[in-house]
Order: sequence, then C-alpha cells, then structure tokens
Amino acid sequence: ETDFLGANNGLRIRHAFVETGNFIIGQTWSTFTDVNSVPQTVDVDGPNSSVQLRTVRIRYADRLLESNLRYIVSLESPDPDVVLADSLSDRIPSQFLPDIAGQLIRNFDFGYISLATIIRGITVKDSSGSSEQILGYGVLLSGVYNLDTQNKFLFQGVYGAAISRYITALKGKGVDLVYNPSTELFEATKSFGLLISYNHDWRSDISSAFTIGMVGIINKDFETADAFSQSWYYSGNVFWNALLGVRFGLEIAQGRRINNDTSFGRATRIGFIFYADF
Repeated sequence: ETDFLGANNGLRIRHAFVETGNFIIGQTWSTFTDVNSVPQTVDVDGPNSSVQLRTVRIRYADRLLESNLRYIVSLESPDPDVVLADSLSDRIPSQFLPDIAGQLIRNFDFGYISLATIIRGITVKDSSGSSEQILGYGVLLSGVYNLDTQNKFLFQGVYGAAISRYITALKGKGVDLVYNPSTELFEATKSFGLLISYNHDWRSDISSAFTIGMVGIINKDFETADAFSQSWYYSGNVFWNALLGVRFGLEIAQGRRINNDTSFGRATRIGFIFYADF
C-alpha cells in the first residue's frame, strides 16, 4: 500500500509485508499500536495523542485459551528518535537489539479492549566515550465500546519512557532522550497521552467523529522554559462515503500547546479532504 505523502509529496510505501500462517514479516502497523481505536480524521496525522506507527517487524499472532482472546508478539526495527546539538554529534544513539512488543486483545459483546507493551534498549556514549545503556518502555491501553449499531466510543491511554516516536504529537521531535548538561548523561523522556472519541453514523454513508486528545511529557529540572510540556486537541468532522473507496471529509480542529513555563498558544483550523483507494 502506498500514498503520495512522502518527501516533497513523493510516493511513500505504507505497508509492504508477507503473511504466512500466524507470521507477518515486513512493514506494517507496530504491535505497540491499535489503529482500530483511532478515529477517522481529515488531519492525516490524526489526534495528537494517537499511537500509530508503521515499522518493519517479524510478528506472530494466535488465539490464547479461548477464541475471543488473542495475543501478538513481535521483534521490530529499532530507531531512536533523538536530536543532538552540534557539540554532541559524536554521541549518536543506536540500538543493537530490536524493539520487543506484545499485545493482548480481548473481544466482548460491546467491542474489545487491548493492552500493548514495548521494551526498547537504547545505547549512547557518555562524555568519556563509554557506552551508556538506557531502557525504554511503554504501556498502551485502548479499545472500542459500541453503544449500539450507530454510536461508539474509542479510547487510548499511553504511558512510557523513550517512546516518543510512537506518539503522533512527539514523533520526529527527537525527544526519546534528553541531555542533562550537569551530569553529561542522556536520560529517557517520560511521556503520556489520552484520547477519547465519540463516533456517530448519521446514516449508512455519512458519519462523524468528535475527539478530545492530550499528550504531555514530564519535563526535567534542567530543561528550558520554552520546552514542550503538553498539548490538547479537539476536533469534530463529518465524512461522506460517496462510492466504494471514495470519501469526502470536512473537519474543524483546535490545538493548544503549553510550554514548560506554562506559557501557551492555540490555533484553529478548518480542513477538507478527498480520499480515494484504488
């Protein structure tokens, strides 16, 4: 599966994998994600706190004990998300072991609940050139609650350390780790997020999603006043499935960013999208 959201609107590979039996090998959604609990939005990135990342992995999935309890385990491509100052360019972090992720999904009459975890081992150099091992970890609780055939709630809650690459608002910001100038050591950044969305089907081809999301990091004492602390996200939309694989969407969204010193800013956006699968 591809789209044209790559660099300079170029072609980008979204999914490319082989599935055989209970195994999947290739690039697709990480085990430390749950895209079914992320609402449909005009914003292609989705809500700020949504946990959704495609990565290369080897995955095994099966049923456990009973047919409505499913488990997934995987080894995933490691990729630390860290931005270094020029003075630290010789201390580029790396991972010698893959990310290890697991997920349990329990189906109910009203929907499902999922619990996912991940362990990451990040290696950086200290000021003497010796290797420093930093443990990253994360927990994601998510699911869908169906009120009836036309109404449902989607939710996600995430917490962890050195997992910023998995969270929409933090991905690509380089905050898996933060450098402490006093100790001259790197420290894992702890982050958290919450997402709640109410979805309603007006009729078989028209639906809406009303979403609230928040994401934050636990700032260190040595971080600057303008360092990111929290963001909030609010959106409402309507989608029309005009034809099979063809959708139109209209959305209004507001975002708010709060810095380490409690200063903040906000913005409102109205967006439109035309989407076609072929």
